[in-house]
Amino acid sequence: MIFDKILMLGIFSGILQFIGYCVYALNVSKDRIKPNPASWLIWSYGNILVCLSYIFLVEWNFTFAAEILPIVCSISCVIMALYFTYIGKFRPLLSFEKKIIFFDLCVTLIWISSEFLGLTILSVNSIHILLLVSAAVAFIPIYKEVFDDPSAEHSHAWFIWAFAYFVLLVIVLVEGGDLESILYPVLYAVLHGVVGVMAYKKLL
Repeated sequence: MIFDKILMLGIFSGILQFIGYCVYALNVSKDRIKPNPASWLIWSYGNILVCLSYIFLVEWNFTFAAEILPIVCSISCVIMALYFTYIGKFRPLLSFEKKIIFFDLCVTLIWISSEFLGLTILSVNSIHILLLVSAAVAFIPIYKEVFDDPSAEHSHAWFIWAFAYFVLLVIVLVEGGDLESILYPVLYAVLHGVVGVMAYKKLL
């Protein structure tokens, strides 16, 4: 019975995540917010890596419930990046943003070498933590942009995403997650929640 409840929580977290993306896309289409296109390009690639590393990390210890949100997140993020490209929202990457992409590519090569080519360079746990560090750094451009202009973002979607990651944290804790598996939902809940708080003063 507890596994059914955990699965329901996993589905709920995935639905919340998807709703957040729908809310965000709606706000963009109505010109209520000005998305940071470079951040979305970085997140698209980074989220795929984080999702895969998280699945590799938890696949032997957790139910499918813990994997639903990362999968929904990575797919939705790519769709959003393509959508922004279609409507002409992208700008050239800044030097700092190119370095983040380069870092993610380096981690990808290390992962491939470690897991698929038989070269023991870093464990999946270490790679996952490196990707989380990269994800945190990737939020710096949007933090700066929202700090300078709170109207650049709308808080609703960010709070929805933060809550979705909180639900994932509950799932991981119930299933006895270790530090590496807990870091992902905690970090992402904080990263998204901070954007929501910074943008919230626009609504006051």
